[in-house]
Amino acid sequence: MSTALRERPENRRYSETFSFEVSRDGVPPIAYNATVSFFADGRVADLFIRGGKAGSDVSISTNETALAVSMALQHGTPLETIRRAMPRTNDGRPEGAIGTLLDLLVKEGVVT
Repeated sequence: MSTALRERPENRRYSETFSFEVSRDGVPPIAYNATVSFFADGRVADLFIRGGKAGSDVSISTNETALAVSMALQHGTPLETIRRAMPRTNDGRPEGAIGTLLDLLVKEGVVT
């Protein structure tokens, strides 16, 4: 079994911070704040997301998932592979915050 080495991001790196919402039919939208950090070559290195009330299940779950995605990126998993693996509704919309964030990054041209 081989393991990919972790590519650690620089301590000081370019980041973008923004807000977005995730809504599903019949459920009030949840607002999220995200910070996306980049390696020097422009690839996404980290995702940090806060949503819902601090300490809530939504907040904890989203934060933990962003951490897992960040680790996958730092171990060489392409962002597009992760994005395509996210659960989607029957009409193709992402079901959760991570899928929505990754779609936004592609839509806004932050990543290709």
